[in-house]
Amino acid sequence: MTANTSLPVDTATMYATTALVLDEKAELPTADELNNLTLLYRGHLMLLIPEVEKAGLGLPEDDTARRRAHAGVAEARTRLDLEAGPTLPAQVAHAQRLARSVVCLLGHLENPGRAPDRRNHSSAKEDRVSEPTQTAFGMTVTDLNQTVRLGHPEGPCRRLPN
Repeated sequence: MTANTSLPVDTATMYATTALVLDEKAELPTADELNNLTLLYRGHLMLLIPEVEKAGLGLPEDDTARRRAHAGVAEARTRLDLEAGPTLPAQVAHAQRLARSVVCLLGHLENPGRAPDRRNHSSAKEDRVSEPTQTAFGMTVTDLNQTVRLGHPEGPCRRLPN
């Protein structure tokens, strides 16, 4: 493969896989499923980062959309360097952050000349998973949601899929 060759980006599949940890009605994944999803999101980000960078090169240097795309790429790279903590809530939080970066970069890739709508950017988004009465780890999902407060104030990308 040459440096100018792009790998195909399957946006529909990427959005669908991020919903597995971001959708409010999503069931809490098992530890093995969570590990697999985390690896999948890392792979998605590795495909998306160069594509978003390439799309941004066609925009003027002072363009707001270009600056936000660059910030989204920087945030995604930072998240790729992080490791999940040893507890289930920390692992869920890590997977959700990676998934949010995937959604962010997909938005920049699909609309390279348009800065994301600021209404879709909350200052502190709390992710929630489904509400079964008990998880396999002895925690209720309500307990998990209270334990895992997510968000990144002033971060560039927080738009969740509809």
